[in-house]
Amino acid sequence: MEKTNESFKISNAETIMLNAYAANELSGGLAGGRMARIISDSFLRYKFVWHCAEETRHAYVWYELMRELNIPSLEIHASTTTQKSYWTYAKDIKNVIEYLAYVHVYELRVPFHFNMHKEWTKSARIKEVLQQLIKEEGPHLSWIRDYLKKEKEKGNYIVDIALKKYLELEKENYRSDLKYLESLGKEALEFVKIIRRNLKEQEKKMLDAISF
Repeated sequence: MEKTNESFKISNAETIMLNAYAANELSGGLAGGRMARIISDSFLRYKFVWHCAEETRHAYVWYELMRELNIPSLEIHASTTTQKSYWTYAKDIKNVIEYLAYVHVYELRVPFHFNMHKEWTKSARIKEVLQQLIKEEGPHLSWIRDYLKKEKEKGNYIVDIALKKYLELEKENYRSDLKYLESLGKEALEFVKIIRRNLKEQEKKMLDAISF
């Protein structure tokens, strides 16, 4: 792999963020694979396998980028950090509608967060990868939204309950993540300031997005 020679050093804060992105993509892929193995619906099994492959591929994209930029790969596990990842809760969800709502709410946040990172980072390559993955989130969001919308139209009352439940969980978890980012130093503080300036508008959009 050809190494990129950028004229500045990636900060410790950004190193931790990129490793966290890779770990979260991998966690999402593994959770989706687990669901694919326990459901009986053949369509959903197919979609979960596809979604699992997409998430693990995104993890690989991040690890490839870190190798390209000579960024160290860190061990990030829920058991070795005080930060409780949103994906920590996935193992307790057995109902497929709840799981889809859980994933959908999380992925509604991703394009926003990546856009904020793209605005903040000084690395042209990181900007490129963020933009690539923002575009690739679209199909992830659309198939789940379409499925949940059809279920709601059939009278499945769990859809609204689950979406609202996980929206609140995700907001709480994201605020915890922001506090953690603030502890990573001056560079991360600047990033969090950018996020907080846009947070209220984004969360209104998320609420609108689950009101179908």
